Amino acid sequence: MKEWFDTLQQREKIILMGGLVILILIVFHESIWSPFQQEITELEQRNHVLSDKLLQLEKITSEYQQSIKGASRIQSLDISLFSLIEKTTRAGNLKSKIKSMTPEGTDAITMTLKQAEMNQIIRWLVTLSVDYGVRIDSIRIQQSDNVGYADAELKLQRVSG
Repeated sequence: MKEWFDTLQQREKIILMGGLVILILIVFHESIWSPFQQEITELEQRNHVLSDKLLQLEKITSEYQQSIKGASRIQSLDISLFSLIEKTTRAGNLKSKIKSMTPEGTDAITMTLKQAEMNQIIRWLVTLSVDYGVRIDSIRIQQSDNVGYADAELKLQRVSG
């Protein structure tokens, strides 16, 4: 190979060396530099996605902390859970649907609703949870014979602050 290279003219040697340098640069770029740059781009994209998720998490955390502050205000209400259920079912037009209501200590109640409108049940439960800090420990809902109405068995508990 060296003998063949020595037989080439100076101009051919320069062209051959230049081609070899270009070939080495292309191989370096395609095998080392390009994959490295692709990995950097992918990491930047992942970083953007994780940053977006972090912002969402911070927003949810802020909302949660605000709801806890609201719940601590709610806990200061001086009304028994039994009275609260009576008051809110009356306001939610569910009082006549209560078939049984059994206190379990001071902060829990087991109750049964019969032939109650499903939308009223949901609105009432949301009100209890959001406005009064009452948690649903268990719930069993069965569709009644009338469309849009249900029978519900609930165990509700006031969240202690």
